Amino acid sequence: MKLELGCGNKPAEGYVHHDRFKHSPFVDIAFDLEVLPWPVGDDSCEEIRAIDVFEHIPAWVMPIQGWLDECRRILRPSGLLIMRLPAFDSGLLWCDPTHSRGFHHHSFNYWCPNAEGTIWQNFGRYYFGEGYNKWWLFVSCERQVNDGGDLLFTLRKPLSNYEPPRI
Repeated sequence: MKLELGCGNKPAEGYVHHDRFKHSPFVDIAFDLEVLPWPVGDDSCEEIRAIDVFEHIPAWVMPIQGWLDECRRILRPSGLLIMRLPAFDSGLLWCDPTHSRGFHHHSFNYWCPNAEGTIWQNFGRYYFGEGYNKWWLFVSCERQVNDGGDLLFTLRKPLSNYEPPRI
């Protein structure tokens, strides 16, 4: 299954469409992303698409780790998580009063041992607790050419719960 979270009023072709409420006939499943676990089976999605979604989940309700771990749970091994998120330096970030956070092109490097730089090495590998192993493979982060200069991230779920190299 290819799942589109928060399809809004422009559902993408080829996806099962989710939104918080069944506001239109094309919304296939409705549930609140702030309530875990989501009613989606383990390893049931080959791809998750979340365009302009996760910035709406308040950090005080659920930290990034909460929804990132839940996406990882429902993705099949090697599945893709594709997210468009507002850049922290976007002039439009706070234009929408329902936005609760912005993102940097290195925001997900904390979960990605293969990402450039040393963020995972210096911080991420121990930030999330002893024995944490819900790592991602960094695929890409592209600055979008739109009014806000959003960031389009692609992460891949590893084939297994591999143990990254120890320092």
